[in-house]
Amino acid sequence: MGFFTGFLGGAFIAGTYTLLTNKRTGPENMKCTIHYLEDVRDGLTTFQQAKDQVSMQLHNVLQELELAKIVLAPGIEKDAEQLATEADYHTRRINQDIEAIDQQITTMHAAIKEEHEA
Repeated sequence: MGFFTGFLGGAFIAGTYTLLTNKRTGPENMKCTIHYLEDVRDGLTTFQQAKDQVSMQLHNVLQELELAKIVLAPGIEKDAEQLATEADYHTRRINQDIEAIDQQITTMHAAIKEEHEA
């Protein structure tokens, strides 16, 4: 009960102080309040419209992604398989080249060693 009582007491004191020290008349305060509330309403309406547009655009993007997934997925899988096949081929070729270079180095090393011993 203490918080609620303090809250109401503070609201009463602040409201009384504002009414007693306010330099505008009652009708001027009402006009200011009405203009403020209209501005807030217009801002909220604009925000709601922007939120709706963002939501709609997000929905459109999600639809496009689903379509892209359906259209591009088979092509991507085919390209991935082709890439894997080419990678295997090139890996084998590179390994063969490395073995050939290794054999040549071994042969050259043996020849150099024979020349040096003779």
